Amino acid sequence: MEKAQASMEYLLLLAAMLFFFSLLLPLLQKSYALTFFAVDVGNAKNFARELQTKANELSFLSDGSAIALKAKPIESWLIKAEGSELLITVKSSSLQREKVFTAELPNAVFFPETAIEGETVFFLKKEGNTVLLEN
Repeated sequence: MEKAQASMEYLLLLAAMLFFFSLLLPLLQKSYALTFFAVDVGNAKNFARELQTKANELSFLSDGSAIALKAKPIESWLIKAEGSELLITVKSSSLQREKVFTAELPNAVFFPETAIEGETVFFLKKEGNTVLLEN
């Protein structure tokens, strides 16, 4: 009889622990998503800053000069040009959030709206006194 009572107590304790962890699971999932979004935002901010710096450096170099840059999104980035600004939008599908960064380039740039997922290499080239962006 004592063994049966001890087994029932352990089962109740196990059920209580499982219930407690089931309440924590949504909080852990949101924390996980927020952490990855924060890292992705940091990556985009660094990419925008590096792109702007390298484009300004390239504008002083001779024609034919080129620099390669790597973008490392964790989830999804949308990149598009508006005049001399390059807009980088970081999106999180699980959080339904987005954050936008801009990189000011030395001249107007034509760059079609591009969604990237995963590591992507971009090339900055100087041709005819203008800085071009290609991927």
